[in-house]
Amino acid sequence: MDQDAIITRIKAAMTRQGVNRAWLAHETKISESTLDKSFSRARPMSRPTILKIEDALNISLETRSEPSSVAPEEYGGYSKLAKEWLAGDYVAIRYARKTRGALFSFHLEIEWDTAEECLVFRTSRYKDGPYETVGRVSVPAQRSHIQLISSRLGDFDLITLQGPDFMNALRGIHLTTENREGSWEPKARKLALMPLDRLSDWTEADYGRVDAADRRFAQCHDILEPRRFGDALE
Repeated sequence: MDQDAIITRIKAAMTRQGVNRAWLAHETKISESTLDKSFSRARPMSRPTILKIEDALNISLETRSEPSSVAPEEYGGYSKLAKEWLAGDYVAIRYARKTRGALFSFHLEIEWDTAEECLVFRTSRYKDGPYETVGRVSVPAQRSHIQLISSRLGDFDLITLQGPDFMNALRGIHLTTENREGSWEPKARKLALMPLDRLSDWTEADYGRVDAADRRFAQCHDILEPRRFGDALE
């Protein structure tokens, strides 16, 4: 069903039920400005938005049986097929927060989410706390980078990555906030993602803090700070 037909049916249902856009915005947790843009055809409705409106108005717009394979425009409008190469399991590596010179590794998975109609990512295997994160993947049009976006209680995290490079790694910056002695401060950290299948014999025990004496330190350091071709895979 095209956007014009969807909007017409939504407006008809709102009239029948005697509700306005303010009510719909409250029930769906979608801002009125976003609804206004969709209703005026200035911005197409994403599938998640349509599903929320369906639930709020208790109507069917016949969208559930035909999930889209194109991400919403606000995440780059990329197709599932074009970005299939991004899906998979990665080892994420950054510098440790509290131990100078040490590194930290955790698991990151990227996959296509049918309900969200875009690539999503999930982090896990943290050894220093329950910091699992779920977010969406944005691939800006006509750009050479990707972005991993997540939020918790209005606090946004942004990871911007370029690649893959000659090692198949994605590298970039993680913009986040950290609690320092009771005060939250903005922080930027280097971050690298390496496909798990490129790291031979990687085990669950390898996740967590990586000290200079650990067997994985040189390999992880060369992924985060590459020196020359192939160092990290030797």
